[in-house]
Amino acid sequence: MHGSPPPDQKGYHGQMNIRPHLLPPELDLELVGQVAELAADLQDEPENPESSRLLEFNRLTGQNYTHSHFRGLSGSIDAHDFAEIALSPVDHFEDVQDEEFLEIIRFLLEGLGSERDLGYWLEFLQRHLPHPSPSDLIFQAELSPEDILHQLKTYPPIVL
Repeated sequence: MHGSPPPDQKGYHGQMNIRPHLLPPELDLELVGQVAELAADLQDEPENPESSRLLEFNRLTGQNYTHSHFRGLSGSIDAHDFAEIALSPVDHFEDVQDEEFLEIIRFLLEGLGSERDLGYWLEFLQRHLPHPSPSDLIFQAELSPEDILHQLKTYPPIVL
């Protein structure tokens, strides 16, 4: 799962039957490099919410990361992959069809794509369906894509 998609930036998404506006955004490779360099620097930087590097990272990504996001970065994911993920926020779409959800689930079950792909599509499912942990069903359960989607869609809300 490690590594970047092929140079066309569509990676394996060109094989997915999903409307283009649902796909991860195309990346500016120069920006990815700049953000990756900041991420690598931030993993060893002392905690400081006013850090110029942290503020710049958040400005470039449009996110709100803290130093804790960078701890142990090299042990779990490299700075380049982290930068790609940070530059690929998931929007909420009102019109996602079941067939598109199934396409995403199949893609994840096949294990194709990069860390960015994995992160994007898992967050996509989490943002659009009530189940709190889609990865548990996809990577730990022996279910068909249809059964996974059914469980993701029918998870009862937590009442507090």
